[in-house]
Amino acid sequence: MPAAPPDPALLLSAAPDDRAALRALAALGLADPRQALANLHRLSPTPRDAELLAPALPWLLRALQDAADPDMALNNLERYAAACDRSVLYRTLAAHPGATSLLLCVGGASQFLADTLRRRPPTLAWLLEGPTMRQWLADDLAGALEADLAPFGSPESRLNVIRRFRDRHLLRIGARDLLGDADLTVTMEELSGLAQVCLDAAWRLGRERLEARWGAPGTGLAIIGMGKLGGNELNYASDIDLIFVYGEDGETSGGPDGVLAHGEWALRLGREIVAALETVTEEGYAYRVDLRLRPEGRVGPVALSLAAYRRYLAERAEPWERQALIKARPVAGDPAVGRAFLELVEPHVYRPGVEGRLVDEIRGMKRQIDRALRARGQEARDVKLGRGGIREIEFLVQALQLLYGGDDRWLRERSTLKALFRLLERGYLPPDLGRVLSDGYVHLRTVEHRLQILHEFQTHSLPDDPPALGRLRASRPRASSAAGTRGSRGRCGAPSRASSPRGRGPGGPGPGSRAGWRSAPPASPIPTGRARTSGSSSRGGRSRRTRRGPPRRWRGSSRRSWTRSGRARTPTRRSASSSASCRRSGPGRATWSSSTAIRPSSPTWSASARAASSWPSSS
Repeated sequence: MPAAPPDPALLLSAAPDDRAALRALAALGLADPRQALANLHRLSPTPRDAELLAPALPWLLRALQDAADPDMALNNLERYAAACDRSVLYRTLAAHPGATSLLLCVGGASQFLADTLRRRPPTLAWLLEGPTMRQWLADDLAGALEADLAPFGSPESRLNVIRRFRDRHLLRIGARDLLGDADLTVTMEELSGLAQVCLDAAWRLGRERLEARWGAPGTGLAIIGMGKLGGNELNYASDIDLIFVYGEDGETSGGPDGVLAHGEWALRLGREIVAALETVTEEGYAYRVDLRLRPEGRVGPVALSLAAYRRYLAERAEPWERQALIKARPVAGDPAVGRAFLELVEPHVYRPGVEGRLVDEIRGMKRQIDRALRARGQEARDVKLGRGGIREIEFLVQALQLLYGGDDRWLRERSTLKALFRLLERGYLPPDLGRVLSDGYVHLRTVEHRLQILHEFQTHSLPDDPPALGRLRASRPRASSAAGTRGSRGRCGAPSRASSPRGRGPGGPGPGSRAGWRSAPPASPIPTGRARTSGSSSRGGRSRRTRRGPPRRWRGSSRRSWTRSGRARTPTRRSASSSASCRRSGPGRATWSSSTAIRPSSPTWSASARAASSWPSSS
């Protein structure tokens, strides 16, 4: 029978080599107990600090064992305490247990968010306010940014306001994601909405500066979001893909510097917008902008008129550009020009009838991606571009949209997940295949988010070493609601509330659960926990799957699913067995089932499944 743990308060006065204290910290999952004990001592450098910290310490230690990386979480908490008033912080931790869960959850999964919070300590008080930790729609964000910008007049100060606003809300979105208060779809929509309002602010600032010099134009400029921004599917470290389009040729009304042709005005405004987002100020940069999806790519003009775009589509557009325009969405700028652009490109993207050559063209594009990945040796670990990865699901969905969207307007949807559900509803995908594709997409996008939220690097590659894979696994969403998306018709491995490792079963919610976010701190001494070794986890628990089928049956005679070979096929025993495997498996093994529905072997799916191999699964 294990020895009873010491009183938590004794840790604050324990000697650096106190074996009982080191054993208690190791039992919480800390890989370096000596460093952890040193961090606790630095949290309480004076007797008064230790006295204030002691009431919050039981809850702090219990929340610590639920952090993705307890060592990193405790280190970031110590750094945050050094940057603020300790007495205020410790009183807050004792009075509001949710503050402890938030600090350790964020600090144990995202270094860049922890650094953001440390740079601006008062942000914690804002995060703990009731109206803050909710979903903010684009209109909410736009109003808040406008209010923040109002007191400032100089361009430099306004650029800093945009960056502070972006950082603050990125911290809020990331905290909600990591705590399990937002599912994948909500997180992607909020990230996209945040980029959208920052873009709109940059557009307004640029337009004001140009009009002050050359007068008002006789047309407007629309900013078209492409890729993940256009689909409301942005990542934490995504570039934002943009196209600039203006209405018609002409001249500005004139100003102190003369007049400008509309083409030159649109070019200058586009450059102003990019500079407003990319320029590094004392507050950093806001977003990286990618304009390569415009006509002619890097060598093409930054902005085109509607008429020039129409000519380009009719004469020189490549097949990949047609596919990319599925995601096109006006995100800022002149709304009338944005609507006119969509009306212009829609007949080019969605054509009546079924084009057999389309599948071969998309397969050719995917082969080029595969060759580039093989040359870099990343085919097996890239969750986005690797075999069985995110891009393969997107290509399959977009191929079906292009094949049938000309005759069926319901398929004209920018979001990959929503398009998948619509393909299921209309019967263009068999239910079993649709479910494993949607489950696999949610899983891989979640893995991608966890990779990027750590350091805000634009990475899609799984780490090689087992400890890093273990931390990646441990940073999964904390609530079962985060395992899927709104409107999802089924999840693989969504943990039940009673058996979730965050839920604590009959004993009540743990600090990482949604209920624990608002619970009172525990009165018990240090929790014994379970030791956690590098690259493995003691977290267990079973999961359950809610099965909901699409409203219509698969109609094999009229709809087709395109496999890797490009041949049409109807549901087979293989897709049914894949679904059965999905029902029997947790998120990691469900991903493998998804891959077999597309390819005989998919290293990326397998590698990402290994990263989540000990996530809750049903037997």
